[in-house]
Amino acid sequence: MAFPKRFRRVRPPEYEDLELRILANPTGVLYDALLSGDASTPDRALALGAALSEVYASERVEAYGVVFDFSTAETAMATIQNEAVPVDLRAWLRNAPIDLVVFERGELGNDFRASLIPGN
Repeated sequence: MAFPKRFRRVRPPEYEDLELRILANPTGVLYDALLSGDASTPDRALALGAALSEVYASERVEAYGVVFDFSTAETAMATIQNEAVPVDLRAWLRNAPIDLVVFERGELGNDFRASLIPGN
């Protein structure tokens, strides 16, 4: 049995015209691929691209005259390496899936503590 996938709609700060879906509950293997992923070799770049494609739901979105394409591993890597995209946005695209998991963990902890209080 597979766990249900939970996606969150997100917008990068100061880029209000770009809305993406990000997987909020990746598996441990997928999360590790995001944490340790890099583009130092073609194989490692392909692995990182595959992880990004999965967490961005293979989505393809156009904004600011650019196509943000996460439909395949190759296009996901091309998207986060596109020099026409501002460097802060490229960094956000690369790190947002990790940051979302960290945020969700914090929220889950808050919800769990609240669930232990009688009457809630």
